[in-house]
Parts: sequence; C-alpha cells; structure tokens
Amino acid sequence: MPSQGTQRRTIRIADEIWDPAEKRAKREGREVADVIREHLTQYGIWEPAEQRAADEGRDLLEVLREYLTRYATETPEEDPPT
Repeated sequence: MPSQGTQRRTIRIADEIWDPAEKRAKREGREVADVIREHLTQYGIWEPAEQRAADEGRDLLEVLREYLTRYATETPEEDPPT
C-alpha cells in the first residue's frame, strides 16, 4: 500500500512477536505494515458494525460483509467505512 496520505506511526513490539510476523509476511510477499493495516482495519470496523446491526435489526455478518465489500473497492486514501 502506498504511503501517500498516511502518517508514520511509532509502536513498540517485542522481538518475539515482530520477528515471526516479519518472517511470515516476507514468505507471503508482504510487509509487516500491510499486515498491521489489515488487522487494524478489521479491528476498527467490528464495533461500529455491531452497533449498526443492532440499530437496524440486521444480522452482524451481513453488515460486516457490506463493510468489507465497500472497503475492498475503495482506494487506500479513503477512510475505512463506518
């Protein structure tokens, strides 16, 4: 994912967590930053999806599918769906 339009963040992660993650990411042809973005996106949409499903009387999986479909079709510079 291009870094245009994003801010650099600094976090602390123990080597015993980072090293295996970096090794797996390299095996998959990815950067650890890509994996972190992917997981933070999933983490960030879970609670709003639960609330929306409750508010609209809809199934949570239906709302999550809708969010993920929208996210997959947006450009990286756009905010994740809320």
